[in-house]
Amino acid sequence: MGVFTVYRRARKNGSRFFYVQYNNPITGLQGNALSINKLFWALGGNRTETVRNKAVAWEVAYKALSAGIVCSNKDEGRTEAETPFAEYGVKFWDFETSD
Repeated sequence: MGVFTVYRRARKNGSRFFYVQYNNPITGLQGNALSINKLFWALGGNRTETVRNKAVAWEVAYKALSAGIVCSNKDEGRTEAETPFAEYGVKFWDFETSD
C-alpha cells in the first residue's frame, strides 16, 4: 500500500483532471480526494496553468506531502476535523498570548 494514489476523474462536461487520495498513516484508510491543481497552486504554481501530465501530478502530490501541505508529522496525519476539541481550543486561544 502506497502513501497516496493519483488518478484522473472524468466530469460530465468532458474535462478530465487529476486528483490524489492520501492514506492516513495511523489508520491506513484513504482520505478525501484533493485536486492536484489546487495543490499545485498552493505550492506556488501559476494559477492560469493546470496539470495535464500524470508524471507531473505524481510530483505535485509528493511535493505537497513533503512540504506538509497535506499531512505533517507534527499532527501524525490527523486532519483538522479529527483533532480533539480540547486540543483545538488550546491551539485556538491562549490566556497569555491571545487578545
